[in-house]
Amino acid sequence: GTADAPFATIEKARDTIRELAASDGLPDGGITVYIHGGRYPVSETIEFTEADSGTAACPITYKAYGDGEVHIDGGVTLSADKFTAADDAMLSRVIDPGAKANLMVYDMKADGIDYSEIVRKGSHGAILPDCRLYINGERQWLGRYPDNAKENGYVYFEDLDGCTYKDSAGRIKNWSDQSISEAKMYGMFPLDWLASSATIAEYDRESERVTFNLTSQFVLDASLMGRYFYYNVPEEIDNPGEYYIDRDSGKLYIYMPDGYEEMNFSFAQCRDALVKADVDYYTFDGITFENSVDDIIDVTGDHITVRNCTVCCCGNTGIDAPYCNSFMLTDSEMYSIGRKAFSGDHFGNILNMISSGNIICNNSFRCFAELDRIYNNAIDINDGCGFLISHNEISDAPHQAIGFNGADVTIEYNYIHDVCYESSDAGAIYT
Repeated sequence: GTADAPFATIEKARDTIRELAASDGLPDGGITVYIHGGRYPVSETIEFTEADSGTAACPITYKAYGDGEVHIDGGVTLSADKFTAADDAMLSRVIDPGAKANLMVYDMKADGIDYSEIVRKGSHGAILPDCRLYINGERQWLGRYPDNAKENGYVYFEDLDGCTYKDSAGRIKNWSDQSISEAKMYGMFPLDWLASSATIAEYDRESERVTFNLTSQFVLDASLMGRYFYYNVPEEIDNPGEYYIDRDSGKLYIYMPDGYEEMNFSFAQCRDALVKADVDYYTFDGITFENSVDDIIDVTGDHITVRNCTVCCCGNTGIDAPYCNSFMLTDSEMYSIGRKAFSGDHFGNILNMISSGNIICNNSFRCFAELDRIYNNAIDINDGCGFLISHNEISDAPHQAIGFNGADVTIEYNYIHDVCYESSDAGAIYT
């Protein structure tokens, strides 16, 4: 495009470069695609293939122009003026007085938003919570008990006998039959580091005993002290931002926080990754990539750089970079990640001890492993040779910060804090 007539989409810029490469060849000196400030909606993955690769003589850069923030957005924005007062039927199910006084509803079906439940398996086959609503970039929870907290965020099984236990906290007796049938459980049932999930099959209101169906692979052992939380329960909405989706009507009910009119509400829509790039000699600079049901960026190739970017709000991995050499992630931030923030494997040549030259430095990683809460690191690298991880701040995650195996891996000058606060069999750095 030109200054007076810029292209409307990144895909158009990509296709123009592809046509140039196929006809005249790429020019020496490189190509930069400048992106004006704004929010660019992505309903399907933006794909870069080998036909879009740069070269050593002509590297290709996609860069924010500098006239405002650039957001590549795989979600939809829920307009503040479309929230209305909740109906009496839902108000009767909500228990907390604050939630009752501030419960509002958004008609997602009327807006054509895909609110269907995403079923995704994580560690050890456990079904992960499908929490795709973000307020100002922070993940919100489907009515949960206990609340998501560093302390007391779980209930421990009592009087466990096979797949039945006593609800000694007395929570379920306050739920409607519909809520009991829709409620879900996630935790570490058999051991403190084995992810598990279940649904409630039966509840006896007189004895307060619960029978549940395992939806993960591990058999319980009554001698072990497992833990869990409930979610997807409207009666347990008791914090601003907690919500529930009526899958039949397509309505989202939320305990609305104060000042919501000035907040950004987004709901992830784009499936798979926002960006897939099987390329060489590529740079993404100064861009925010956000709101994906699954990954944010999947890259494969050599001489790829992600610089000055924000990668946030996804259900799976922030950046997945297998089989990459001379990869650099620098001066960026990653947060509100469902599983791993960065994942890379098969780098360099371990057989011949040839270094990949990969570098992760000067970044901020926080609030990762939010949905799949064990063995999902900020930086996870496996099966390769040559990696430098330095001068990063890594914080606010239930399990580990860095996990690695391989050769010639240097980890230095990282500031790691507020991790490993839920599970055992963990280390801030784990190998």
